[in-house]
Amino acid sequence: MVKVLLKKLGVIEKVATNNLLLVKITDSKNIPNIGNRVLLPDFRGFGKVMDVIGNVNNPYAVIKPFKKEEDLSKYIGQVLLVDERTFTSRKKK
Repeated sequence: MVKVLLKKLGVIEKVATNNLLLVKITDSKNIPNIGNRVLLPDFRGFGKVMDVIGNVNNPYAVIKPFKKEEDLSKYIGQVLLVDERTFTSRKKK
């Protein structure tokens, strides 16, 4: 059984080196785990969380996109969602 939990991650603010994106996390109480999938608002897979940096009250997520595009600046200002899946074991009969 797979439970999908989608939460708003934040807004893309900057394109960093090596095609990484900096996302300002909107809710500092809901910090994503490293490796969580990141989705666009239309639920298409976009990338994954590589790191969480910054102040505890003002954190940023470092996102690595799945596709290597030359112009990532077109995504600045875009809202992203984070997929926090939890896997439960099957019941044995």
